[in-house]
Amino acid sequence: GFVDEPPDRADTIESPFDILADLDTTQSATAIDVPEASHYVYVLDCTPPTDDEPGKIWDRRRAVKTKIDAGIPVSSLEPKEQATHALNQQKRVYYVGSTSDPIERIREHLSGTDKSGVNFTNTLPPQAVATIIPCDSRPDAESKERDRAREIQQEAGLFAYSDEM
Repeated sequence: GFVDEPPDRADTIESPFDILADLDTTQSATAIDVPEASHYVYVLDCTPPTDDEPGKIWDRRRAVKTKIDAGIPVSSLEPKEQATHALNQQKRVYYVGSTSDPIERIREHLSGTDKSGVNFTNTLPPQAVATIIPCDSRPDAESKERDRAREIQQEAGLFAYSDEM
């Protein structure tokens, strides 16, 4: 059976980023000042609030805790479950992506438009834009996306997901 409750998240660390925008509405993404570039890497903070956690997140955290307690290795979990496990460990969760139009892409994440990465952010919706990094080309952006996700992943108390990892 399921564990009764998932672990407490009260001590989840604060974001190490200077947040560019809180994403409480789809319109809030338009207020971001984006520098000129052909491509970008963006980092979204997908850590749900600890004080008013949505029920589906609580249920997902409980299910993942049950799997871990049953001895299922974290490495065998799908990325969304690994992110959920990170929440159970009081970590912050980030999604790292790349695009030629960060404002439109962030809107797609917020609205659930079906593209890569949205599957992840449908489960853990973006709460804030942590950073946007201008890049010279698509290959440059994809390389920086992978590198940035790995850098975040290596920080204590942080979890990052990217389609490029």
